[in-house]
Amino acid sequence: SHHFQCRGGGKTWEDIDCDVFDDPHPMTMALSVLVTIEMLNAVNSLSENQSLVKMPPWYNKYLLLAIALSMSLHAMILYLPFFNTVFQICPLTSEEWFAVIKISIPVVFIDETLKFLSRRYVDGNNSKILSGATTLIVMWGLYFVLLAYSPIFSTWYGFTHHSNIISDTQNLTMPHSNTEL
Repeated sequence: SHHFQCRGGGKTWEDIDCDVFDDPHPMTMALSVLVTIEMLNAVNSLSENQSLVKMPPWYNKYLLLAIALSMSLHAMILYLPFFNTVFQICPLTSEEWFAVIKISIPVVFIDETLKFLSRRYVDGNNSKILSGATTLIVMWGLYFVLLAYSPIFSTWYGFTHHSNIISDTQNLTMPHSNTEL
């Protein structure tokens, strides 16, 4: 019952080939999302209660240097063939990086929301509540609009507003793989 085995599942999984577990793309995407979320959490930790609007990341140049170094190391293991073999991962395309960013960015929005609630209800700072709430609403609204017009959302929910979106979800294939799902 671990990821190297392919058994059971009944009719739900009978059409799935076990080779899907050998595809490095899901592992690469998961690792990239994890790394990106942790880098964004580092940015979030600049202040416990202050918004990133009031205390932007460039206030701490050492943090930006550490993030740049970490992302450079991550890029190195993604794009150098030796490290691809060692870590059993593969390079990501620009579309896959876009998906990584869209999956990771809500950590900033969630933390900004929690900081806003902390300032509003814990600190008791009722001044400029409307501007803070407006910023949060605009921020979340933009995220959901971008999510709605993305290939990931379209593929998951069957919407087809882009010409390059897969319209037949019955024959969905993994990127860079011949394995049908």
